[in-house]
Amino acid sequence: MAELNYFEKLLAPANPALNQSADRFFYDTQLLTAAEIEKLGSESNPEGHVLVVYPHGSEHTIFSGSAQACVHALKLLPKDQRPTAVVLSGVGSSALGSAALARAVANQLQGPVMAVITGFGAADMLSEAIGGWYVHGMRNSYASFRDYFDAVAPTPDKRLCQLTDSELNSEESLRLVYGSPDGAALVYLLYHLRSDIGLLVGHSKGNYVIENALQALVQLCDKQLATLANLHIVTVGAAVHFPREFTRVNQYLGSLDWFGMLNSRPEASRDWLWGASHSLNPRMPTALQLDDILRRAGVIN
Repeated sequence: MAELNYFEKLLAPANPALNQSADRFFYDTQLLTAAEIEKLGSESNPEGHVLVVYPHGSEHTIFSGSAQACVHALKLLPKDQRPTAVVLSGVGSSALGSAALARAVANQLQGPVMAVITGFGAADMLSEAIGGWYVHGMRNSYASFRDYFDAVAPTPDKRLCQLTDSELNSEESLRLVYGSPDGAALVYLLYHLRSDIGLLVGHSKGNYVIENALQALVQLCDKQLATLANLHIVTVGAAVHFPREFTRVNQYLGSLDWFGMLNSRPEASRDWLWGASHSLNPRMPTALQLDDILRRAGVIN
């Protein structure tokens, strides 16, 4: 694993509570048990690792591992027991925030949900903000620009188009080509699980990771994109541009969410949630209500 940056070295070992502060502010971490929180804090869960989280009260423990290990484990299960949704949390979140968001969605769906870990916590919030918002955001702007011209002159990413089947079966090879650990993990999950996954839920920076991963899948040319075209994508906390191949997209933004507004793409459509801010923690007075969002999007009744 790559060496921790300066802020990770400073904050993470010395003050776990401070490192998890963004998780506890933005997500309902009280949905997790004390044992689950302790386990998530004691394990090494780097960016790009995958969690499988079950609804409250389930006898199953939280799975944690690489995308490759996750796919291998899930393919041993009957199709009706595999997760059908993947969530990606925002800047400053760690395994704790990812698990809390996954548990919140799992409770609504009454079934297991996967989460791709998007960061290390408050310790890497600055580097994630720069790498996430600016790098992913620049990719998103470029994708919007490219889509406009692709109808006339398609410009596929040759690196992705030329990936062999063996490289697509290797998460490490895919990461070397794609770059971002969390984005590469999501590409790996979607490519290998395909029709098993029907729902993607993103919050904040996680929305950009989803979009960038879908752009990569589009660039994989013949790789059975049709099996993914019916994906339902629900985002909150930033409105982004998605590839035109994906049409089931619902994006929501709180009217008090200045951070989400600053990091949204002007041309991206969104529904406004009046009186709501950026947090998904229901204990915050202006929090976004996840059950209401999923209901508005038609995910639950």
